[in-house]
Amino acid sequence: MTDSHMLPLAGDVGDVSYMEFKTFGDKEYLISSHWDCKIRGWEVEGGSSSRDVTSSFSFEAQTHKKPILSFAAKGDCIYTSSCDNTIKLWNIGSSIEPQIVGKHSKPVNHIRFIEECQCLLSTSWDASLCYWDVRTNFSNENNPLLKIKFQGSIQAVDVQYPLMICASAERQLSVFDLRKPNVVFKKIQSPLKHATNSHALKLFPDRHGFIVGSIEGRCGVHHILDEESGYNFAFKCHREQNKIYNVHSIDFHPQYSTFATTGGDGKFHFWDKDSKQRLRIFPKLDNTIPIGKFNRDGSLFAYAVCYDWSRGSEGPTNFDTHLKPSVQIGIHKPAFTEIKNRGVPPYENKNSKSRIVE
Repeated sequence: MTDSHMLPLAGDVGDVSYMEFKTFGDKEYLISSHWDCKIRGWEVEGGSSSRDVTSSFSFEAQTHKKPILSFAAKGDCIYTSSCDNTIKLWNIGSSIEPQIVGKHSKPVNHIRFIEECQCLLSTSWDASLCYWDVRTNFSNENNPLLKIKFQGSIQAVDVQYPLMICASAERQLSVFDLRKPNVVFKKIQSPLKHATNSHALKLFPDRHGFIVGSIEGRCGVHHILDEESGYNFAFKCHREQNKIYNVHSIDFHPQYSTFATTGGDGKFHFWDKDSKQRLRIFPKLDNTIPIGKFNRDGSLFAYAVCYDWSRGSEGPTNFDTHLKPSVQIGIHKPAFTEIKNRGVPPYENKNSKSRIVE
């Protein structure tokens, strides 16, 4: 096991589907959603090293009767989405039954709260993207503010206001300017040849482009504007000799714009896209890592170690004998030397400015 603080997990805990750090008041929490239909939260305090990080279990709630796929937090409320095709609102610590605030015709795989618009974004395997007004009383959960249909199911989504990007069937990537949410700003064919996982699509913090990962153990660094296309490149990752693993998640460090990837090989890596270097590779863990996330200042990196469901209900027993069935959530405190950028964006000294954010 890498040098990390491990969260206290009591009893049987379902595999992790999504995870994020959130701040409530002056306290920081790590929240995770699970395939056992529950959402859980831990209060987390950083230290001078990973071993000095402390955490305490804070809350647990079953908000759906089918697995939770995603969530979004706003204030002391958490919106959860599920395989039961619904989006629900739960007040942390409340014993009141969670309220249905939105519906799709198939499982809702992603939700994001957009602070600048005061709306909730949801995507579904029914090939639709919806915007919901959180200021209403949700008297009609079947009527979103806006509904956009795609040619196939939506696999991944990310928001870096005013941009939003989503990956759909046939390796299609659609970039939206959320100030005109009903119009696709640009359609892009994925630079990779295979499908994208749920959390393997991330916009640059400066919104000049995005990084996309695929099930072929490869990432593509891609710029949105045509005049910056010469800076595009792809690289291999999460591979071991003749074995190729999924790239499960990508997340940017908020200060240095370096990024982390997690994979089906049970490893996470830190990278610098601008110097085209891997900053650090971490030891192999006891299971796959479906998601990893930095906190708001980048001082902590959390990751989930559990089965990724890439082989369905039969599980991984016939594939990798090192995998263990238990769920673990670790928090690593990155050292300056393993996460600081070593390069600068190639467009930084060329007075290049993405027109979409003007």
